[in-house]
Amino acid sequence: MKKLILITLLLLANLTSTAQTDLDMLILQEINKYRQENNLNGIRFQKGVWYVANKHTYYQRESKYMGHRENIDIPNYEENTTISGRFNQYTNIPWEGVGENCIVMKVRNETDYELAVEVVNRWKNSKRHNELMLSDEYVYGGVSSLYGKMWESYVGDYLYVTYNIYYPLPNYSYDPEELN
Repeated sequence: MKKLILITLLLLANLTSTAQTDLDMLILQEINKYRQENNLNGIRFQKGVWYVANKHTYYQRESKYMGHRENIDIPNYEENTTISGRFNQYTNIPWEGVGENCIVMKVRNETDYELAVEVVNRWKNSKRHNELMLSDEYVYGGVSSLYGKMWESYVGDYLYVTYNIYYPLPNYSYDPEELN
């Protein structure tokens, strides 16, 4: 019985990532490299924002739905249909504006670096995603990526990625580290 409980707990612990992965960091580095090429400051990583991104990436993987809304009910998950709602639900961040890029793509044998470059290149080629990456308003962000399957008719592994960013309320003094 103890073994069964332990196995169950281990399985549940692996349903979502609990820490930023190397791939997450590489994607954010590629975004910041692109921003710097365009004379913009880099996005500063914030764990609380990563958590918002990670929750949505998990939702997309489990629901097999790619997009910004959370309209499909999945077990043991509290859906939130808006980006701003997710920021309010999962953080105490005093934000004025929030943004989100999402992608799901087939994975072959790419390295993490090649995947990071591919994610950012695909967002560059999408007008709205590119505008968000190059907005000078945003200051803080986080990227989350998880591997998973798509629908039954799709063969192979897929990478789900969410990039969340925000800019703080004006004239609001706080230490962003306190919000992680």
